Amino acid sequence: NIETRLGGSLFRDIGNFNFSEGFAYQVTGTQPFTFSNWTTIATETITLNQFNNPDTSIRDISGQEDLQSQSNVTPNPFFLDVLPVPKVTENPADPSGAFIYNPDFIMRDDDTLTANGEPITSYIYYIENALLADRFQTERPFGMYVLSTSSGSDFGQAIPANISLPAFFPLDGPQPFDIDYNDPPERVPLEPNNVDGYNALRQTRFNDKSALLEIDQLFTGSEVGGSDTRLLTADIDYEARVITFDLNLTTIAVGQTTVSYAIDTATLPAGAMIAALNAAQSDLVIDAPLDISVTAPPDLTLNLTPFLDGNSHPNILLGTFRSYAEAAVFDGLFTDNPVYYTDYEIRLNLFPRQDPPTSPVPRRLFIDGVGGPLNVFLDGETINEEIRFRFWDNGGVLPTGSDNGRFVTLEYADAPVSLDDFMLSVDPIPEDVANRRFDFTINLDDRHAGGVYTVRWRYYQADTEEKTLTFVKAPSTDASILSLSYPTSGTVVPDGTTFTSEIDFGFPLDVSQIDASSVIDPTVPAYFDAETFAVTFLDSIVLAPFARLTNVAYNGLTYNNGYRTYQFEYTVTAEAGQTTVYTHNIVERPLTITDAYTNNVRRNLNNLFATREAASTTFSIDFDIARDLAADLYNVDPANPSGFFGFSVSGVDFEGNPFAPAELLGITSTSDLFLNILIDDITEPGIYTFTFTYTRGGETVTVPGNLIITKRQGVDAYLQDVLFSETATETDYPAIAVSDASGVPLAPPPFSPAIFFAGIDYDDSENIIFNYRIDGQVANTPLNEYTPIFLEFLPRGATIARQVFPIEDPSRDWTEEVDLSSPAALKAQLATDFTLLPDTGAEPTEEEDVIITYRVTSEDGQNEVFYHITVVDIVFNVSLIFEVVYDHPTLGLLDAADSELLGKTMLISVINFDTDIEVTNIIRPTVADFPVFTDIITINTRANMFYTANTQDYRYRFGRNISGFFGFTVDLPQDPQGNDYTYEIFFNNDPLNPVADYVNGREGFYFYINGGTRNRTRRFTVVVTSLNTTVDTGWGLDDYFRSWAP
Repeated sequence: NIETRLGGSLFRDIGNFNFSEGFAYQVTGTQPFTFSNWTTIATETITLNQFNNPDTSIRDISGQEDLQSQSNVTPNPFFLDVLPVPKVTENPADPSGAFIYNPDFIMRDDDTLTANGEPITSYIYYIENALLADRFQTERPFGMYVLSTSSGSDFGQAIPANISLPAFFPLDGPQPFDIDYNDPPERVPLEPNNVDGYNALRQTRFNDKSALLEIDQLFTGSEVGGSDTRLLTADIDYEARVITFDLNLTTIAVGQTTVSYAIDTATLPAGAMIAALNAAQSDLVIDAPLDISVTAPPDLTLNLTPFLDGNSHPNILLGTFRSYAEAAVFDGLFTDNPVYYTDYEIRLNLFPRQDPPTSPVPRRLFIDGVGGPLNVFLDGETINEEIRFRFWDNGGVLPTGSDNGRFVTLEYADAPVSLDDFMLSVDPIPEDVANRRFDFTINLDDRHAGGVYTVRWRYYQADTEEKTLTFVKAPSTDASILSLSYPTSGTVVPDGTTFTSEIDFGFPLDVSQIDASSVIDPTVPAYFDAETFAVTFLDSIVLAPFARLTNVAYNGLTYNNGYRTYQFEYTVTAEAGQTTVYTHNIVERPLTITDAYTNNVRRNLNNLFATREAASTTFSIDFDIARDLAADLYNVDPANPSGFFGFSVSGVDFEGNPFAPAELLGITSTSDLFLNILIDDITEPGIYTFTFTYTRGGETVTVPGNLIITKRQGVDAYLQDVLFSETATETDYPAIAVSDASGVPLAPPPFSPAIFFAGIDYDDSENIIFNYRIDGQVANTPLNEYTPIFLEFLPRGATIARQVFPIEDPSRDWTEEVDLSSPAALKAQLATDFTLLPDTGAEPTEEEDVIITYRVTSEDGQNEVFYHITVVDIVFNVSLIFEVVYDHPTLGLLDAADSELLGKTMLISVINFDTDIEVTNIIRPTVADFPVFTDIITINTRANMFYTANTQDYRYRFGRNISGFFGFTVDLPQDPQGNDYTYEIFFNNDPLNPVADYVNGREGFYFYINGGTRNRTRRFTVVVTSLNTTVDTGWGLDDYFRSWAP
């Protein structure tokens, strides 16, 4: 034996030490044990609370070394009680332990109880190897214990087979709240992988239980042919496996000598089946999953001849049957194994025939719930609702639990009736009631005809005396109209003799001829009402059973608030002769706004809106007019003979200010299968209230309630297009790119917007990107006061402003917000100089772009988009700047303002001409690179500029010119001594060549600049030198007299 003890060291707390740890020891051998035999088997501590003394505790002995050195701690080793643990084994050949699957093992003993008092076999029980699931076949060659709930073990179902998998199937869509959730109408099977997972958890293949269940057992049988007797209320001895029924031979027909019975019901373990002894497994499996075999039923036949001697013969053997476990049904290896089946006897307590029978007997007749005299059934009683027959069977002829409902018949007018139509109910003989009473009840109501009925009954099939009773069903006094209908009405249930129902607005109810008729259905039984009625303008009319429609009248058409009202009268006579007159008013359903669709999409009536950006928005209004009438009734033309819809509208802006009638623009109506309200893009943002009317034949209906439609403010801040010239021939499509806030294009670009003939394609970057760079080009267009063309391309309601720098106006950052309709003075603020840097006012270098930023703001003020725009003149894009210096004989080069030229005026002339050499885009950076030409073909431009040397900060420059060949000349005054000046012109410190070097006789100096589309600036230095001689006597524009010169 291996025993485990709990051990430790007990320390007495002398000071403030408290210990609460413990640990386990084990010792091998036989008692008595000594301290030296124990060895530690666990390191975890075990808290023990058995000690009540607060000054003592338990501590791991491994810590004694330190504690023993302290004078205030005294260790005392101790051991607790021995806990015996017997050794077990799953191998029957292993002698070292008990075989746990032995039939005598404690876990297979029903007398072994759990803590709740139930047998352990209710929760865990043995299954041999052959019945285990496939996954256990190899692992458990000698079988194993399987788990179940107590209910599952009774039925032989191990977890999870005790779970009904279909019960986990989800419901197939929405179901009524009051369905039977234990047996719902529709379920959706689980996915195969879920079913496979469930099956993978199964512990067993088949159930091995076969005995009849003792809980909720219902074992019954019925006679095959013969006298149609029943075996009811079985007395079952589960240990002896004997089932006993009572059978009174009075219920067996005279002359019948043999009875044969079939088992009808039995409560069995899961998958079990009742069949004959020694049935073939092939016959059993055919009938699965039936509880009772039909292929191999048990033989339950008895020869009554020896028992018809008038004496009681209890405990006569009727026959035997075998209950086969599921394993025996599905696997032939178990079919003949007694472990997997249980045999039972069925025995009869035979009671002698009563001749003549003295039981059962009539006891009392109940009429409409009121009991009559005892033991007396009288003919001719009048009833309204029910008649109940009560009998006593003191003689015990019928078995407990039986009734005679199947031997009752009913006749009306000497013809049989179906008792299903009269709700026959029975109360069988209860157990342990001395008089052994039983009842049957026939229920009647107004559906059944008044008149004479005959009830016939027997107590059992062999009863040779048929009993009869007649009663009278009172005629109905009900003259009700239960319901009626007509086109578009649905089912109308009158709530009194004067009632009102509705018809669709505009439906043309045909009242040209009023007539009523009836039809009798010959297939309807005589005790039901076979006559139905029809009225010309009604689809149906349903009266109380056996009531008759004797008259229909039309009282005319009236109007109330524009709605039509038809009035009719119906006269109805009840089965008993009473007459009731009904007044029926059919009124048109009021026009109501039931639905609205925005551009064919259904919308909430409380949230109808049009966006500012939409060119047109269509609101289709449904006034609950029937589809087949819609085409005729939805009209907006006042000339339409059927009638027409009209509307009035008012509106306010978002500040609550009402719109004047002239401001209610862009709102129109059309019709198709709805009334359509169209709101165009010209309609101002605001809240609009619509009131609708319908006019026909001089009568006008005002539709109750108003319809609110909101025209929202614009949220779009994206230009639809931008132009840089009025005519397309003057410019190309500008380039557009996604940029940063400074207008520098992003690289790589996240989107690829483009501008083409239809406008700007943003490449779906709207509401993601808010900065764009646009590079425009113009031709022959001044850019000193320029505005791109974009006002007409603003989104509806949006405005635009230009960024302002302090050099222009330190008081603001942006110009006024404007749109196309703004005053001209405000719109003029958008113009600026596209040739100078906006933040400094300086000339840009050839590497710099003049970027002007514009901001577009949506109408609602929530969205802003920035456009960083550059513009270049692709033709006039050359700027020429001249600086004049004086070459002093001794001081060298001086600024003109610092020399004798101060205050002197000179004339600088520039001409651009075409030569016999074509202007190209090839860059000629130095004078030496300039192309050589031999002829001047034509003069393109001429420009003159007076230049006066002064000390002011003043820059002399020409207006932008075109690219190509230039000739520069300077007309100089005389020096103070009356001598002439001469000059040279330098570019990048290189002297320009005289034009005469290329074409004889031409004045000036030659300069060349290649073609291009960017703005370019070239600077020149004019070096003036005194000649100390006089060549002529004057200079000027058109004379040579000095008198005008300074």
